[in-house]
Amino acid sequence: MSSDNQDFTHLLGLFVQDTDKDRTDDFGPLLFGGPAPRYLTRSHQTSVFGGLGYQLTDAFKLEAQGRLDRDERSQTILSQVGGPVISRREGTFERFQPRVTAQWLSGDTNLFLTYGEAYRPGGFNPTPAASSIWKATYQPEITNSLELGWKQNLPVASGRLELNIFSNKVEDYQNYTFIDNQSVTLNVEEVTVRGLEASIFLEPLDGLDLSASYALADTNIERFIATDPLLGSPATRDYSGKAIPNAPKDTGKVSAKYGISLDEVSLTGRIDASYAGKTFYEIDNVLYSPARWWTDLTLSARRDAWTATLQAQNLTNERWAISAFGQGMTGLLAGLGPGGPFDTFTINRGRKVTFSLRREF
Repeated sequence: MSSDNQDFTHLLGLFVQDTDKDRTDDFGPLLFGGPAPRYLTRSHQTSVFGGLGYQLTDAFKLEAQGRLDRDERSQTILSQVGGPVISRREGTFERFQPRVTAQWLSGDTNLFLTYGEAYRPGGFNPTPAASSIWKATYQPEITNSLELGWKQNLPVASGRLELNIFSNKVEDYQNYTFIDNQSVTLNVEEVTVRGLEASIFLEPLDGLDLSASYALADTNIERFIATDPLLGSPATRDYSGKAIPNAPKDTGKVSAKYGISLDEVSLTGRIDASYAGKTFYEIDNVLYSPARWWTDLTLSARRDAWTATLQAQNLTNERWAISAFGQGMTGLLAGLGPGGPFDTFTINRGRKVTFSLRREF
């Protein structure tokens, strides 16, 4: 809510949530006929948040926000579905996260500088062996970020230009991986992420919308020593200087949308060409997908309350890996049977075409 004084604004809120998760790690042949363990996780989350804003001048505004998160979490591990309890764990994770923004807005120009902290609660791993590199409890992930942004309305084609430059430091980055036949989360001591995001939006003709965007994120593990993927625990390897997994170095998108009206029918067509750069799938940076493009097409027709839509995702049927097991699994997957050998990579589904007919009441 805000006060009657429009130069000063304030907000206060409360969030409460309870979640129950039931997970069974059934890896099929990787269990060699053994039972799949079951994980029951309970979480009670509460958040109190608020903010203050003050308009110093017509163009300059300051904002300060804060959020206190608390997560009371417990986990019960069973040997299998309906089996005996192996272990129980409980823990509470909480943190206050500040955020401050300075904004200058004048005419067609908007500049802002923001500093903020973000938090992801910790949790529990399977019971580690004496030689395991992971711990029973993994720690919260803390991100400190600094962002400089510029938004500019353009004098032609109803255009708009946006540019953001950011620098993030992540402490105890949570890396979810599969090692020593277990799905675990490891805390990477420190990761830095620096990059930029740029986008442009144009409307050169009535009914025609054009847009393009590009994002670059240079990730770097500053310090981390963990299990050697080939030798296994207790052998270790230094991963400092590697990129974090499942985060393409750059992404982009070019889109065009055109709509016309013919008598009582509205026709719309949209095409999106998307790009993702080289993507690593494990923290050792050995397995990866090269950069790739794919195209999505959507055609729709609307008359009164009826809308018909034809959509083709990955129109040209491009194929690439969307995940992969690490080096330590390659020999195991190649020797498993029946049904093996298995590929260490999981490939995307390829082209997908859908048609829908909808009526609004």
